[in-house]
Amino acid sequence: MSKTLYFAYGSNLHLGQMKDRCPDSKVLMSFILKNFKLVFRNVADIEKNVGSEVNGVIFKISQKDEKSLDKYEGVPTLYKKEYFEVDIEEKQNKVLYYKMTSSYDGYGSPSLKYYKVIEKGYEQNSLNKQSLIDAREFSIKNSKSSTFTSQRWKD
Repeated sequence: MSKTLYFAYGSNLHLGQMKDRCPDSKVLMSFILKNFKLVFRNVADIEKNVGSEVNGVIFKISQKDEKSLDKYEGVPTLYKKEYFEVDIEEKQNKVLYYKMTSSYDGYGSPSLKYYKVIEKGYEQNSLNKQSLIDAREFSIKNSKSSTFTSQRWKD
């Protein structure tokens, strides 16, 4: 069975939640994605930004897990699938991540419930929380009303 490498940067960092959603998933490594920035459009997203970095985790997931994630992430309406290449153990690997579609380009504050789940994921994976804090502050300061509103993560 083929495995997909998947980069989590939002609520999927929470290990319990990820295990519920993707029972076959295994943490491969913590990873810093360079030249991208974490933002909130009420939910987490990343965008290209030279000089910035996004903390996250690369998981190995099964095809069944990937289908489950596609459904959870609202592919293709809310999020779309993107890939980046990374060298792991001297081998080039394609890594999946989810990026919000262009329909959602404004910034907005995450709900406290949602933010706490991501924060817990940062703690579980020993990630530096400063970029998470900065992303929340940036998104609040630059908030627009046209962003996505998640019914799942309402406070």
